[in-house]
Amino acid sequence: MSRNVEKGRMTKEEMDAVLGRIHGTTNITNFSDRDLVVEAVIENMEMKKKLFAELDKICRLRQY
Repeated sequence: MSRNVEKGRMTKEEMDAVLGRIHGTTNITNFSDRDLVVEAVIENMEMKKKLFAELDKICRLRQY
Protein backbone atom coordinates (compact mmCIF):
# COMPACT_ATOMS: atom_id res chain seq x y z
CA MET A 1 0.00 0.00 0.00
CA SER A 2 2.90 2.34 0.63
CA ARG A 3 3.85 1.96 -3.00
CA ASN A 4 0.30 2.90 -4.02
CA VAL A 5 0.57 6.02 -1.85
CA GLU A 6 3.93 6.88 -3.46
CA LYS A 7 2.42 6.51 -6.93
CA GLY A 8 -0.65 8.58 -6.04
CA ARG A 9 -3.07 5.67 -6.40
CA MET A 10 -4.30 6.12 -2.83
CA THR A 11 -3.87 8.67 -0.08
CA LYS A 12 -2.04 8.06 3.16
CA GLU A 13 -5.38 8.49 4.93
CA GLU A 14 -6.92 5.71 2.82
CA MET A 15 -3.96 3.45 3.57
CA ASP A 16 -4.25 4.21 7.29
CA ALA A 17 -8.00 3.44 7.19
CA VAL A 18 -7.38 0.05 5.54
CA LEU A 19 -4.61 -0.86 7.97
CA GLY A 20 -6.81 0.24 10.87
CA ARG A 21 -9.35 -2.42 9.93
CA ILE A 22 -6.82 -5.28 10.11
CA HIS A 23 -6.39 -6.88 13.53
CA GLY A 24 -4.45 -9.92 14.65
CA THR A 25 -5.22 -11.96 17.74
CA THR A 26 -4.36 -15.21 19.46
CA ASN A 27 -7.63 -15.28 21.43
CA ILE A 28 -10.04 -17.47 19.48
CA THR A 29 -13.13 -15.92 21.08
CA ASN A 30 -12.30 -12.66 19.26
CA PHE A 31 -13.47 -14.34 16.03
CA SER A 32 -17.11 -14.70 17.06
CA ASP A 33 -18.29 -11.57 15.23
CA ARG A 34 -15.98 -11.75 12.19
CA ASP A 35 -17.06 -12.26 8.61
CA LEU A 36 -13.65 -13.60 7.53
CA VAL A 37 -11.03 -15.61 9.40
CA VAL A 38 -7.68 -16.34 7.77
CA GLU A 39 -6.16 -19.53 9.12
CA ALA A 40 -2.38 -19.56 9.44
CA VAL A 41 -1.65 -22.71 11.45
CA ILE A 42 1.48 -24.76 10.84
CA GLU A 43 1.03 -27.67 8.44
CA ASN A 44 -0.22 -30.11 11.05
CA MET A 45 -3.54 -31.63 10.00
CA GLU A 46 -4.63 -32.58 13.53
CA MET A 47 -4.00 -29.04 14.74
CA LYS A 48 -5.92 -27.60 11.77
CA LYS A 49 -8.87 -29.93 12.38
CA LYS A 50 -8.97 -28.91 16.04
CA LEU A 51 -8.86 -25.21 15.13
CA PHE A 52 -11.65 -25.50 12.56
CA ALA A 53 -13.81 -27.47 15.01
CA GLU A 54 -13.37 -24.68 17.57
CA LEU A 55 -14.09 -22.00 14.95
CA ASP A 56 -17.27 -23.85 13.93
CA LYS A 57 -18.52 -23.50 17.50
CA ILE A 58 -17.60 -19.82 17.80
CA CYS A 59 -18.15 -18.20 14.40
CA ARG A 60 -21.58 -17.34 13.12
CA LEU A 61 -22.67 -19.04 9.94
CA ARG A 62 -23.44 -16.78 7.04
CA GLN A 63 -24.98 -17.89 3.79
CA TYR A 64 -24.53 -15.69 0.76
